[in-house]
Amino acid sequence: MVQHRTVNANIVGSSPTPGANYVLYYEIKIIFIQFIDMYYSTCYTINMLNYSSKNNKQAFTFIELLIVIAIIAIITTVIFIALNPLQRFKDARNAQRWQDVEAIADSIRLYQIDNEGQIPTGLDENWRMLGTDIIGCDISCGNSGGGTSSFVDDTSTTFNAGSYSDNTQWDNGNTWVELTAAGQISGTGTYTSSIRDANSSITWSTLSWIPERPTGKPLPNNRNSESAYTTGNANMSNNILLMHLDELSGAILDSSGNSNNGTNSGAAYGVSGKFNTAMDFDGVNNIITGPSSNDITGDNLQIITLSAWIKHTDSGDNGYITSIKRSSTASTLIALDAGNTGAGNLGFLTRHADNSTHTWLNHSGGYNDGQWHHLVAVVNNASRILYIDGVQRNSDNNGIQSVSGNTSEFTVGGFHSTNPIAFDGQIDEVAIWRRALSPTEILDNYKRGALRLK
Repeated sequence: MVQHRTVNANIVGSSPTPGANYVLYYEIKIIFIQFIDMYYSTCYTINMLNYSSKNNKQAFTFIELLIVIAIIAIITTVIFIALNPLQRFKDARNAQRWQDVEAIADSIRLYQIDNEGQIPTGLDENWRMLGTDIIGCDISCGNSGGGTSSFVDDTSTTFNAGSYSDNTQWDNGNTWVELTAAGQISGTGTYTSSIRDANSSITWSTLSWIPERPTGKPLPNNRNSESAYTTGNANMSNNILLMHLDELSGAILDSSGNSNNGTNSGAAYGVSGKFNTAMDFDGVNNIITGPSSNDITGDNLQIITLSAWIKHTDSGDNGYITSIKRSSTASTLIALDAGNTGAGNLGFLTRHADNSTHTWLNHSGGYNDGQWHHLVAVVNNASRILYIDGVQRNSDNNGIQSVSGNTSEFTVGGFHSTNPIAFDGQIDEVAIWRRALSPTEILDNYKRGALRLK
């Protein structure tokens, strides 16, 4: 060992710093303990190279360069092995985990400060490991191996673990999340679920829901009734006209299967509607004309339901929304109307059952607010009932005249092609049934437009 230390002195120089030779030798000895035979020749070679350089001032030979390169490669390899990069990677991950733990702990402490010492919902007192191991942990590994690939919220307990805000609430009677009354007026609301932990690295790529009722859906075509939902299925029996008003040009189609198509005169296609698109009427002479009223309703009409979605901001009498005539001349049998008895009113007009006069059945509610409203007129023999946004607003016993030969045109957006008395605003989803829809059906038809998941 002394001999090696002396040889090292020649490597460093004739006047080394005290202690330097010993330190240099000690480190080389530790690193090259497995290569001790090579160490002798290495020290010797370096000594001779220095001697040659200092005394002869000659350049290195090719063989000497190869030896030096080999030595450097060996040193690099041994250092790489000694440092153990895999362990360094593990240490780095653990350092990140500690940072994550501290961040979580800080968040919990802040939550407790804001909530009088309470801890967030879902935390428990069980210790868990952070990492990807599924076995071999001193405590719960925290990783079940396969993880949880799906979660289902379908009870008040699971939904209440989240938060209701912005016009949403849990309905115990129907066991679903729904809009509050204010949310149904505004047409929007937000529910935020609880945080879900898969206990593993899993990609969740699908978010879906099973609606309890149809929402954001137009009424079914061809008199096909729904059955897929728990509640709110549309009963389209005796539907005699259904205009979705989704066209972008050309004829206005009747989707009831009865071919009661209409012709558009000036109304704008493709404006934003309650369902897909709607038609926009200018309040001057825009109108849709259809077949004769008799072709749609038949003779001796005593029972009918007429509905439409409308939106407007007019401050006066805003004309006719739809009109069915009672004769070959332009005289109303039943019509939906806006603002007849005051700005923002909605209602409908019929010819009395005794043929004595026409009277309106209206409700004042400020419906000229630029929002979509669902207007429904029901006549069931002597009974007349007005519904707005799913709620019964007025009724009387004036009924409707029983007539035949009512060959004058059915219209949307005005009274008659030669005497428009036109509506200024948007109209969507016009439907007529030759039966009296029940209050539940009318509310369901309103909700399919008012409620919507996004």
